[in-house]
Amino acid sequence: MKTSKSHREGKKGTIVVIAGLGLTAIVGAAALAVDYGLMVNDMQRIQRTAEAAALSGACKLNDLATTYGSSYTSYSTYVQYQVTQDTQSVAALNGVPMASVSTSVDTIAKLVTVNASSSRASLFAGVLGFALPSKTKTAQAGVYSVTQVGGPAPIAMTTTDFNNWRYSNTSHTFTLERNQGNSFDAANASGNGAEFLGLSVQESNGKSPKQWEDACQYGDDVPMTANDNNSSTTTDAPLSLNAATAQVNKGYDAFLYRWNNNMKTFPMAVCDPCGAGTGNSPHQIQKICYVELTAAPITSGSGNSKVFRMQLKIINTPVNSDSALATTSGSTDTGMTTVKLSR
Repeated sequence: MKTSKSHREGKKGTIVVIAGLGLTAIVGAAALAVDYGLMVNDMQRIQRTAEAAALSGACKLNDLATTYGSSYTSYSTYVQYQVTQDTQSVAALNGVPMASVSTSVDTIAKLVTVNASSSRASLFAGVLGFALPSKTKTAQAGVYSVTQVGGPAPIAMTTTDFNNWRYSNTSHTFTLERNQGNSFDAANASGNGAEFLGLSVQESNGKSPKQWEDACQYGDDVPMTANDNNSSTTTDAPLSLNAATAQVNKGYDAFLYRWNNNMKTFPMAVCDPCGAGTGNSPHQIQKICYVELTAAPITSGSGNSKVFRMQLKIINTPVNSDSALATTSGSTDTGMTTVKLSR
């Protein structure tokens, strides 16, 4: 069947129009797909940034002492400023402007909440009349008290020394208390004379010097638990070990091994000081602390006069959450903390 030339040319024009419209739709769909992919990637980046900032802010909150300068009107104001500075700095390192990050701090529950947003404009959606959804992500991290930890060194410092030196970031010399009948003393006003006890965690005081050496060297196989209230039981109230000369030698060997093999950080107990004559009475573990051995241990003297000393520094940095066997709300102070995301 023959058709006129004008009719054939009209069909060609129709095909061109249809092809043009189809191509426009395809290009538009591809553009939207690109924009959507970029948006999803951006939202994931913002979420990761919010989480990193919240974790960093919680670590900062953990490090802040209760004292603050006169330039702040209150402790909460001081904490809010310090933590906000930290979270915004972390966000900026991840490509999120400081102005796009808001931070709130609950100093009682020890929670840090971070809201991060992105203002990245769309590449194509705006041209096609589509608006991208808001890209604001929230993360919350908290400081949690560690109530039980594995692999502790079965030794203890006094609560007095712990409270005085917790935030000092300095090393102090501790001497092993040799005799159960002697007093367990904190340092004097000059910072000298601090003592530490050898403990038998959740066991009888019949632990041999060799068993105590192994526990100090590699970490006790019995977990250490902080218990602030249950002083009437011995569940978490270990007996002190009589630091005879053999134990002085074993303790020295154990911590020298740690020093030589770069095993310088470990958990230990915090117990109340006590007067002379208490013998091997249970010592309630009030708190747990993480410490660093900062110098090779030393011994001096001989026989019944031989003493064992070592330098320890309290580490206030939160421990890895995997090493914490049990945790509780950050409002309960057990001495050792961990930081983790709560939402």
